[in-house]
Amino acid sequence: MTVSGLTLTGGGGTDIAGTGYTYAGGVWVEASVVGTSPTLRLEDSSVAQNYAWVGGGLWIVEQAWVQIVRTEIFDNYGYTVGGIGIQDQAEVELQDSPASYNMSVQDSAGGGMADDATLTCTGSSGTYGFHANRCIYGASGGLLVIGGTLIFDNCDWGTGVDDNLPYDLVVYDSLGLGEPNYGDDASFTCDIVSGCY
Repeated sequence: MTVSGLTLTGGGGTDIAGTGYTYAGGVWVEASVVGTSPTLRLEDSSVAQNYAWVGGGLWIVEQAWVQIVRTEIFDNYGYTVGGIGIQDQAEVELQDSPASYNMSVQDSAGGGMADDATLTCTGSSGTYGFHANRCIYGASGGLLVIGGTLIFDNCDWGTGVDDNLPYDLVVYDSLGLGEPNYGDDASFTCDIVSGCY
């Protein structure tokens, strides 16, 4: 399915278990039938100012495959995972899409989290990638990788006032170290076995 030219804002997430914990303030993509792989292309859109306990902007799980093209993920808030959460063998491609000014409180990251998932970020000219995201008491301002793979090709991380806090990226490898400053136009790959290279 392709969704184009849409503004998703003001969402409060969904509490599917009746526990008070909400997921996916803006977009939720998940297989409704075990073994299927739902697909979504979200283009020329905005996911902004949404809230959920987990995945304030987007929550993409269960082997879903999502392309996010020329779409802003901006100013979303999650208690854990502010911008985009990816889990359970999901695959997400960010193309010329900025994830900025997202915030989480603890346990994860302001910009996004990949847990047993794959995130690819590609940028052309302009400012694309992860910048100015915050996590108040958690691991990473930009991205947290618990499992899976990150592939970055010419993506920005911001510098100075646009940097992610407390770190651009934390990979839970054997050291669990954060990388405070990647800067703009960065190209690298990360996984939990080898770290970033």
